[in-house]
Amino acid sequence: MNDLPSILALYESGHLAEAEEACAALTAQAPESGAAWALRGQIALNRALFPEAVDYLERAVALTPDELDHLRNLGMALYGAGRYRDSLMTLKRVLKRDTSNAVAFLYAGRCHLALERFDEAAAALNAALVLRPEWPDALEGFAVFSLAVNRPDKALAFALRVLRAEPGRIASLELAGHASEVLGDYETAGAYYHEAAALRPEAPIVSKLAFAMQRMGRHEDAVAAFRHALKREPESAPLQHAQGSSLLALGRLEAGWPLYAKRLTGGASHESARTGDASLQAPPSPGMRVVAWADQGIGEQLLFASLIPDLIATGADLAVECDYRLVPLLTRSFPGVTVCPHTAPPHPALAAFTDGRLCLSDAAAWFRKDFSDFPAHPGYLKPDVRRRADLRAKYRDGRLSPRPLIGISWQRADGTLLSPAKSLPLAQWGPILHVAGCTFVNLQYGNTAAEIDAVSRTAGVRIVSDPAVDPLIDLDAFAAQVAAMDLVISTSSATAHMAGALGVPVWTLLPVGVGALWHWFLDREDSPWYPSMRLIRQSTRGAWDPVLDAASAGLVEFVEAWRDRG
Repeated sequence: MNDLPSILALYESGHLAEAEEACAALTAQAPESGAAWALRGQIALNRALFPEAVDYLERAVALTPDELDHLRNLGMALYGAGRYRDSLMTLKRVLKRDTSNAVAFLYAGRCHLALERFDEAAAALNAALVLRPEWPDALEGFAVFSLAVNRPDKALAFALRVLRAEPGRIASLELAGHASEVLGDYETAGAYYHEAAALRPEAPIVSKLAFAMQRMGRHEDAVAAFRHALKREPESAPLQHAQGSSLLALGRLEAGWPLYAKRLTGGASHESARTGDASLQAPPSPGMRVVAWADQGIGEQLLFASLIPDLIATGADLAVECDYRLVPLLTRSFPGVTVCPHTAPPHPALAAFTDGRLCLSDAAAWFRKDFSDFPAHPGYLKPDVRRRADLRAKYRDGRLSPRPLIGISWQRADGTLLSPAKSLPLAQWGPILHVAGCTFVNLQYGNTAAEIDAVSRTAGVRIVSDPAVDPLIDLDAFAAQVAAMDLVISTSSATAHMAGALGVPVWTLLPVGVGALWHWFLDREDSPWYPSMRLIRQSTRGAWDPVLDAASAGLVEFVEAWRDRG
């Protein structure tokens, strides 16, 4: 069985491991056989053993330099090994001698794409497609290219061209799913991933299905899909974390917290190097000197700051490490706690806290096992009261008949897929802005002057903006500004978290599905995190009009009640 025809028969019948073993024996017996090394390289290439394939095919090319197939396969192996420039050099040698080699053009296009040489990638892929019209590999190459240049509509069209000719082709189903996700059509994406997973129930495909289900808000289905994927990749921290997020969204807190904490495992977090074996696995004991560090964005840091009182109550001597902009606010809010900015290396004041570290959010597993564990607090953050009073007087502008101050925030602009779903353009806020008897105050971060000016002229409503308060720079001033409001109306953002943490009445306008983060849970009109918060949710994805109508009707009642109190 150690002759080339027999080994080739094994290979072509799909017995790759046996073929490789036989080919290894053959190359040991006949190390000068370029054909044997070429076949061994081809087998390794088929098994996605790319470094080995490169080694074997380099030997084959050295022994048989005139064999273009060997040289082409070497280019493919180099691409698979991530050596894109070396692959290109090899493929150019092929194309210099054979301008009709569609496979060489295809892989050259893939290399250019990996190197972000988009014009060259398009030219090479087009050459492959001209040589082999409707070739699925080339069409899929154009789908990947279209995604890379932010043309998901084109990517979807290319994938569908393949699927019309070859229904059930896995790569095209995945590409169609990916393109649909980028286009915001998670239902269609889920359908493509479901079809792919039914044909090949492997962890990478099933996990894509699970994430699509999660983004649709179908958390029960997502949990089941993540569980299926984790059977194949049980140590995958990203999959465990994602499953934990869906369990939390479903209100299964005790089961969800340990999995949610998996986001910090492995090499993904710089904190793992700082914590070492000192990471606390249980609540600290009285007298222990420990550091609780806050991670994720400002909104999450504000949310999990609600656990600081629980940690103080253990009797531990506590330090909190957080975003530098939160240091003044947390220092005022929690006297006796050492608050430091999160820096590398750690702040010198933390050197005395040597009994352990914990991620602040992980304390939820100790203190928030059930919804009954959430305290009915009046606000755990304390603004600068003098600055709050000054801002309140400033925005009232000496009116003899004061109006309630209504702070508004309408978008998240961090460039992620979540941003559009969580944002509600100010131009659509007419039903709220037309409620009479209010002073509207801009709490939106970023440069919003043009947007506010356009809406003010169109709606005939004045929106107060205060250039002296910039939440991107000074969160302590922003906390005082939010605290000066009688009511905050906000989309899901750090503004909503700030208002809830301060105990300011706040209505949070939430999407359904993607953008409805786990910490708002499901089907609730209140937030266990923030007793002062009301949640107004979409019932249909993308349908903001009912949400705006509910908020405007509620605002009319709020203004009437405010006047009655006054």
